[in-house]
Amino acid sequence: MKSIEIKTDPAGYLSFGKLSSDQILKLVESLETEEISDDLMEIRYNSEGDLNECEGVFNSGLPGELGNEGTIVFDDYIPKIGPLEAENSKFADGVYVIYMKLSKCSFGFEFDPDEPYDQKLLEEVCVPVNVPAEIKHGCYGHPNYNVVVGYRYKGEDIEEALEGELVDRGFDPHLIFFAIKDGITSVVYSYYNDKDEWGDKEILPKLLSSFL
Repeated sequence: MKSIEIKTDPAGYLSFGKLSSDQILKLVESLETEEISDDLMEIRYNSEGDLNECEGVFNSGLPGELGNEGTIVFDDYIPKIGPLEAENSKFADGVYVIYMKLSKCSFGFEFDPDEPYDQKLLEEVCVPVNVPAEIKHGCYGHPNYNVVVGYRYKGEDIEEALEGELVDRGFDPHLIFFAIKDGITSVVYSYYNDKDEWGDKEILPKLLSSFL
């Protein structure tokens, strides 16, 4: 049996999505009163399943490079965390939300390689995180990494890894609503450590309304 033990700081859970017209309108109203809508706060739980989400330890790098223990490959089915890219490598215009629950975490599993273990045959299946530089977690900064969501050996999923659980030391959550227009990112609302931070209520309502 081969034992794999990985610890990364940070690690954890991320979700991301583009707001609907109804949600944008609620964000405009919330900005004007500086009181966040309950419906917008509920987005954190993704109860409607509208957000892309993933959880795991993190690594850094591109496909084909070495991650924590194995070669990095990107998941073919789970979308990346972040806006689509438009022309000139700019992010596509829109109003978005990102929720980050981060911590120092560990993840481990054992599996039988059926032969002498070869690290070159281990793959870390990842979801890349690609968001504007203005988006920063209150403790861990800009999320520029990949989330490891699975492992393969000789091209086959390692079932024992799929059954494993992420062990955390207490998550540090941060919720951010932001808008992108013509390549410029504006943070509309940030909720971290039980504190609200609002963007410019003189300028942003008009910007947000342009997406309605």
